[in-house]
Amino acid sequence: MKLLSVLLLKLLAIVHPLFWANLTNRGFPFDLFIGWLVLNRLWFTNQTIFLALVFGIVQEYSTKVNRHQ
Repeated sequence: MKLLSVLLLKLLAIVHPLFWANLTNRGFPFDLFIGWLVLNRLWFTNQTIFLALVFGIVQEYSTKVNRHQ
């Protein structure tokens, strides 16, 4: 079950709008690799990353839903 939650966390992080930003000015593949490394490191050292990502994703989704109403 923990493996499933880790994979879901990584999937959500990849589809989150902030992840698509050109963070390093080196292009998307490099940002994807750096983001993946950061998520792997933070998952084991800081469990609050999950809550922060879920909050950010829910907030972004609710903002989009409110715009379309």
